[in-house]
Amino acid sequence: MASTIMKSLHNKANIAGPSNNDGDDILSQFMGFKKRIENSGRDPQTMLNELIASGKINQQQLNRAKTMATLFANKFKSGR
Repeated sequence: MASTIMKSLHNKANIAGPSNNDGDDILSQFMGFKKRIENSGRDPQTMLNELIASGKINQQQLNRAKTMATLFANKFKSGR
């Protein structure tokens, strides 16, 4: 499910960067996405607002991604 959500976001907004189709896992995709945000020097919330306003992603997709991010963060914190 998580990969489906991230792939959907990736395909619609291209926010995760170009796919090289060599089996990148979701963590490496996320780390690349995070690095691009940090390197941009822009506010991540502003970037997300622009993606929503442009129609590249909708609020439901953003909410699903936030939910999945929370689940992953909790798994990392718990060491699972």
